[in-house]
Amino acid sequence: VAKTRQPATWDWPVVRSVAAGRRGVTVGIVLDGDRVCGLITGRINGPRIGRREGALASVFDVDSLVSSGHAGIVLEEPTAPQLLEETIVALRAAVRRDLGRRVTAMIVRQVLAGELPALTSQPCVVREGGAIAVFRNRFDSFDGYLASLSRKRRGDVRRIHRAFAADEEVVVAHTATGDEAGRLTVEDMQRLHAEVVARNHTRRWLPRRLLTAGVARAQLDHPGVERLTYHDRTGRLLAYALTWNHDVSPILGGWGMASRDQGGPRNAWFHQATTHIRWCIESGRPQLVGGQGSLQDKIALGCDLERQWAVLTPLWGR
Repeated sequence: VAKTRQPATWDWPVVRSVAAGRRGVTVGIVLDGDRVCGLITGRINGPRIGRREGALASVFDVDSLVSSGHAGIVLEEPTAPQLLEETIVALRAAVRRDLGRRVTAMIVRQVLAGELPALTSQPCVVREGGAIAVFRNRFDSFDGYLASLSRKRRGDVRRIHRAFAADEEVVVAHTATGDEAGRLTVEDMQRLHAEVVARNHTRRWLPRRLLTAGVARAQLDHPGVERLTYHDRTGRLLAYALTWNHDVSPILGGWGMASRDQGGPRNAWFHQATTHIRWCIESGRPQLVGGQGSLQDKIALGCDLERQWAVLTPLWGR
């Protein structure tokens, strides 16, 4: 089932590793008779007293545990609106049956425009969330892609790639193109990811979303995750980027980089972004999902924005 959308992010070892240590995580299957036709992940969000497992009054949050690039529902026929609508009806019934009245509502996130009708047939609140960047591969070559950019952006990308190719102090390795994997540990991933979050976290009322050891380990251990690493000549990790590989729609994963005063390579973010775009073009993949961060820079690099919505529906009524 998961292979119809994104196998790496739906593999059981990955979901299990990400869910470990979290309270209120639910994983479910969608059945058509005795046949599995979908998978669902979600969380029970709400206030708790102390370390108790159950929330006092809560919302069942249908969301991917692994990536912001797709929803928490995967179906074997993702473009069939009737199947999605029937799944939502069955899910609401299951949540009411198994979790009871302490769960007052259900929210489904990362809903695309074509999926909205299947989720809004009942009274609900619809709110547009953050868009995701998607690179749609319309090119025969990387040069063809560069020609589609503005003159300044095209010149910047070429200059950045020339600089990294000539830099003898930084060793770049990309497993997706056959390079031997550079050294990468869970501790390195968490440290460099935390540095990126600290530099870019501007909304103080929102909690910082740091990389957990479970997620990092799941990514490192999975054969479907490609690594792009930047090391200095001593072997010290300077930056890394991960990709959940897929034949049709790979998803960019974690990104971490040391600060410039700690040796972080200049323009490494743009280098990794266009390196992934180049790989997408040269490997013939139809698209690359780029996530929700740095949207203006991704637009400048030729990505489209995919709008997403969240749909909140009450579970109990008159």
